[in-house]
Amino acid sequence: MKQLIFILFFLFIWDIGFAQNPKIDSLRQKFALSRLDEDLIYLYYELSDFYQNTNPDSAIIYAQKSIELAEKVKIYQDNASYMLGQAYRVNGDYPKALEFLFRALQLFEKHKNHKQIGECENQIGIVYSQLGYNPDAIIYQKRAIKSFESANDLDLAINSTLNLGRGYRRNNQFDSASIYLEKAYNSLDLFRNKSRHAFLLMEMGTLQFQLGNHREAFNFLRESTHINELNNNHFYNSLAYNVLAVFFNELDQTDSCIFYAKKGFSEATEISNKYNILESSIILAQQYDSVNFREANFYLKKVNEITDELYGSKKVQELQKAISDEQQRQRKIEQDRVENENRIKQIAFLVGFVLLLFIALLLYANNKRKHKANILLQNQKEEIDIQRNKAEKSLAKLQATQAQLIQSEKMASLGELTAGIAHEIQNPLNFVNNFSEVSAELLEEIREARSERRDLPAGESESRSKTETDEMEDEILEDIKQNLEKINHHGKRADAIVKGMLEHSRTGSGEKELTDINNLASEYLNLAYQSFKSKNEGVDIKLITDLDPTIPKIELVRPDIGKVLLNILNNAFYAVTSKFDIHHSSFEIQELPIVTIKTKNLGDKPDSYRVEISISDNGSGIPDSIKEKIFQPFFTTKPTGSGTGLGLSLSYDIVKAHGGEIKVETNEGEGTVFTLIIPAT
Repeated sequence: MKQLIFILFFLFIWDIGFAQNPKIDSLRQKFALSRLDEDLIYLYYELSDFYQNTNPDSAIIYAQKSIELAEKVKIYQDNASYMLGQAYRVNGDYPKALEFLFRALQLFEKHKNHKQIGECENQIGIVYSQLGYNPDAIIYQKRAIKSFESANDLDLAINSTLNLGRGYRRNNQFDSASIYLEKAYNSLDLFRNKSRHAFLLMEMGTLQFQLGNHREAFNFLRESTHINELNNNHFYNSLAYNVLAVFFNELDQTDSCIFYAKKGFSEATEISNKYNILESSIILAQQYDSVNFREANFYLKKVNEITDELYGSKKVQELQKAISDEQQRQRKIEQDRVENENRIKQIAFLVGFVLLLFIALLLYANNKRKHKANILLQNQKEEIDIQRNKAEKSLAKLQATQAQLIQSEKMASLGELTAGIAHEIQNPLNFVNNFSEVSAELLEEIREARSERRDLPAGESESRSKTETDEMEDEILEDIKQNLEKINHHGKRADAIVKGMLEHSRTGSGEKELTDINNLASEYLNLAYQSFKSKNEGVDIKLITDLDPTIPKIELVRPDIGKVLLNILNNAFYAVTSKFDIHHSSFEIQELPIVTIKTKNLGDKPDSYRVEISISDNGSGIPDSIKEKIFQPFFTTKPTGSGTGLGLSLSYDIVKAHGGEIKVETNEGEGTVFTLIIPAT
């Protein structure tokens, strides 16, 4: 009841000085109706907030009443501590401001109230900024922004963004200051408080002034002071006038500097704001120092008094204690966090260890049971592998035998087919060839008889000169003779094709035998070359052999592989001869035709032996356009009558029947390499 009487009396006295104030009237009615301590705590809170920027001493009184009652009833201590800390900050008592703000922050953190945590962090950042501890101010304003964003309060987040920009500016980090102040400036529509709007414009002007943009700075400051004068806000007015005083001092406009510094001093004195009074006094003491000793001495005394009050040794000690206590609290929080994490880790480790031990025992018991089963399975697996390898070898041998059998049957069928063709076609061909030759001889006899008849001695009745009809008949007989020669030529060509088919259809016994690959290669190289030399006298080809002596004897059908080598070697000889005829027929030979045959052992184990036989030449190569066609039956690039086009096709089938492969590499104009890869079995 005594507290209620005290408040009503104080409000009555204050009302005399401020005439009728709607806020005071509202609070008087609330006090008259209040009966609960919880209501009184918040009424003290509201009164302290009301007097923050008009009467800091009254703000402190009401905040103290709020916290005394809050501690008595054990509720709302966090809000009361926050309000008292804010009141001390406005009054310039920074040690006590930090003491109560840190206390409020600790209580808000327990309740996890992000908005109030952000308000505390914002106020602590402002205190650090006014003390000149700009790096700490920046840290707390960043924390405040995160807290407000967590509370989804964009208005207060932008306010802390403004204060963060101010911190960067006071720390001479102008790029960062520009970023955050611009962000706040672009969000002016979120500012419901006009005084805060004016404060932002003042900060923008101060930054532009520090950056050297004086005209833009003056525009921002002029707009800021205009808003403050309309709102009659003494606190922000004093800040703006002091900034203008500094502005004109830098421009060496002494009268304007003194004018605005005095206005700032007057506005700050009106609300007893020591921080702003100190800034105004410093400026005025400097300006009057050389022109008015009396005025300079007056303001210098103010500077000394307020500096001692705000930053004296006792205040410094209190400030250091408050900061040290908070640092210890933060260290204790971090220590508790680390200890809690370690405790959780230890418990998790023990639980994990016990769990692992249990699992290990289960695994050990299970492993013992499985060990015997694994040994049995391993033995069975080895036996299965042995049998599988035997089966695979048998299958591979069977497949090779089957392929060889198919090839043999294919060759036998081809032999029967070509034999039938020879039987059915050879006789008509013989008749065509024989009768074309006979007819040619008869034509020749007719021509001789006609010539003799025209050449009878003179005086004989049958002798006569050659008429036009005779000439026409001679021409017809000549045409018939040429036609018979063409019939005879193409008949012999057809006969050669049939004989070639018969020759290529012949095969060996089809049974594989152990064969020395190097001897086989040498034998067929010599055989092919001697055959070539007998048909191309005067043409020399350089033969190169590179035979691998490590190649063992392997099983293959010797005549068939020999036929493959013979076909490829004949093509190589033809290729180098063609190139020689084209490029060196009438010039000095710069490079001899070369044909090379190589063998190589590709396997290092008896089960994986493979033999490579390569035949290369430096002929004209194979054009890319026909490279894919060379293994097709009856395809040939040789002139008409020089080949049947069956050699490479039959070679391909023979190599495949042996389970091998045949490859060709060629560069047009440089040469060709045919490679055979034949397995040992």
